[in-house]
Amino acid sequence: HGHSHETISRSDVQSKAMNKVSQLANVGKIDLNWINIQPSSTEQKVYEHGPEWMIIFKNNKVSDSSKQTLYLFYSLDGHYIAANYDGS
Repeated sequence: HGHSHETISRSDVQSKAMNKVSQLANVGKIDLNWINIQPSSTEQKVYEHGPEWMIIFKNNKVSDSSKQTLYLFYSLDGHYIAANYDGS
């Protein structure tokens, strides 16, 4: 099958998240000024369905204060799950 279920490193998931942020900005889902923002923190969180990577980006250039923090979620083996502004 070739699908490994090994946990990817913090630096790998951060670069995946930065690529995803650029992609979301380029398709108009989030402001373009999110491109090239570095993650402010990256941690493993455990949810009911299991652990995930949560990568947090902060951008004070966004005028809407409720949208200045962007959360991206990845499976531990590096698959994109979701992005939102509330961390849930």
